[in-house]
Amino acid sequence: MSELKISKKQEQDKLTVFIAGRIDTGTSAKLGDEVRESLGGITDPVLDFGEVSYTSSSGLRILMSLHKTMAAKSGKLTISKPTQTVYDVFDVTGFAGMINIER
Repeated sequence: MSELKISKKQEQDKLTVFIAGRIDTGTSAKLGDEVRESLGGITDPVLDFGEVSYTSSSGLRILMSLHKTMAAKSGKLTISKPTQTVYDVFDVTGFAGMINIER
């Protein structure tokens, strides 16, 4: 089973979630749960993907769910610093055009 490390930094209404490892079937639910539990009062969370080496379709589903949750709150989910490998997945699947990505 792959390991996913998640840490969070919250300053008032700003939340940054630092993620390291692989986002796959075994870890995507953990990511979704960790982010959702911290969204109270947050409108524009940032997921720092600088140390994410891989994301599977289950990871993409979690990201789309989080994106929809924030859009319903008139907020915006941002993915920052994705590795080239992960960005390529976003690009090929069309996520790069749907979710705010800061390279």
